[in-house]
Amino acid sequence: MRTCPGCEAVVTYGTPLVLIIVTLVATAWLGFHAHRFFYDSRPVVLLLAGIAAGGVLSLLYEAFDERVVFRKKRRPW
Repeated sequence: MRTCPGCEAVVTYGTPLVLIIVTLVATAWLGFHAHRFFYDSRPVVLLLAGIAAGGVLSLLYEAFDERVVFRKKRRPW
């Protein structure tokens, strides 16, 4: 965890973790439903899910490339 030396705020960078988890869940769902169509071919299903996850994650990383979030530290008193 990084902090800003001037205001002592917690600094985070990049893609939000929630979007990464949603992407992985969505590609797992895609793979599960694609398995119905390609019943005997597990490598095809894994390839489709991997391509979908890689494409969406690369777009998310590019979209949130310069994202910086400053959150004020909470004082215990």
